[in-house]
Amino acid sequence: MGLLIGGLSIFIAIAIVLIKKQIMDVKAVFLLYWGILILFSSLNLFGLYDVNDEIYLIIGLGIVSFVIGSWLSEHIRIGKPRIKNEVYEINEKIRNVGFWIALVLLLVLGLRVINLVLSGNAFAYIRYQNLNSVLTNDAWSRVYKFVLSPITLAYVVSYFCKINEQKKFDFKSTLKPLILTALDFIAMSDRLIAMMWIVGLVITYITMRGHISVQSRSKIRKFLIVPVVLIIAVIVARGGSITRSIYEYFVGGFRFFMLRKNSFGKMTFGMSSLQGIFRPFMGLLELFGVQSDLFQEASDFLLANQADARQIGAGGIYYNYFITCFGYFFKDLHLVGVSLLSLIWGSISGSIYKNFQKRPNDSMYFGLLMFAFYSIAMGMMSTQFAETTFTLGIFYFAVLFVRKKRY
Repeated sequence: MGLLIGGLSIFIAIAIVLIKKQIMDVKAVFLLYWGILILFSSLNLFGLYDVNDEIYLIIGLGIVSFVIGSWLSEHIRIGKPRIKNEVYEINEKIRNVGFWIALVLLLVLGLRVINLVLSGNAFAYIRYQNLNSVLTNDAWSRVYKFVLSPITLAYVVSYFCKINEQKKFDFKSTLKPLILTALDFIAMSDRLIAMMWIVGLVITYITMRGHISVQSRSKIRKFLIVPVVLIIAVIVARGGSITRSIYEYFVGGFRFFMLRKNSFGKMTFGMSSLQGIFRPFMGLLELFGVQSDLFQEASDFLLANQADARQIGAGGIYYNYFITCFGYFFKDLHLVGVSLLSLIWGSISGSIYKNFQKRPNDSMYFGLLMFAFYSIAMGMMSTQFAETTFTLGIFYFAVLFVRKKRY
């Protein structure tokens, strides 16, 4: 079943690209990405357990629903039409304020790690210990989840929007987002932001290759190597072969979903998948003693994915957290949740891409397109709408880092 769904998804993706002549069509990207993941997962390499047909059919339902949603967005207007002489550009003043807020907080967290390393302690051990100490401290945990991490993510997105505005790629403008990314990795071992760099570099290269110099295109290709190497280095840090570690990283979630599915508990009606949106409000209400059983069930589901490691292959291969976006959708409303939430996700992503095509120089649409493709890329881990960093990252970017300009 996996070979059939994976192969069919790849075939349809290629057909869409050839027919529409659009390599970044969200339907094609989604189909190709998940088709490749399913195809490789079905090979069961390195002793990984076989995934049953039920899981592949659930994911197949999600793929079909996403594609339908994206297709519908091409024919149905979502949101009110924009004024023709109106465009969004990066707000440099607010963006710089965001940079300094993130820099100061990261320096406070990072310097502690660096000092301990200089004292002779192992860097990897200290980094993870520091991460644990921050996330178990209520005040620092809130600062990191609600302020620091989403601002850093939004800043990286705004950097690529600025490149798109200026049609210029240079090292000087790259320095600030690189500093934040490096400090974030040192202090909080955050490797996922590297995926946003990859998404940004790929989109920038594809959309601007006809508008920038050969030298700039070459710089982008070379720079793309950096986040790729960083992600690979972190993946293989646990030991073992590079190929095996990467394979487990991208397809292990299929098996974790299969093994955890029967212990999901009560349905949460969208709260598990969208808890990243609700968490800031619930955090505020909790200060006044207001509790929600539904939100608590959703939060417990996320924590259980982190804590409940399962053996996904022979030889003691254990896995946790990566349960795929469809695992969250299934937790919410079983097959209806997979279909409905995938349909909504596809329609939003498709609408963003349609608007970007109309206004390719608009920073709002360029940034939102980055968030859309990032959510697709990280779908093998979870739904990004369950992550506060992602949802607040969109908020900080769309509300603070861009502004309207009329011409």
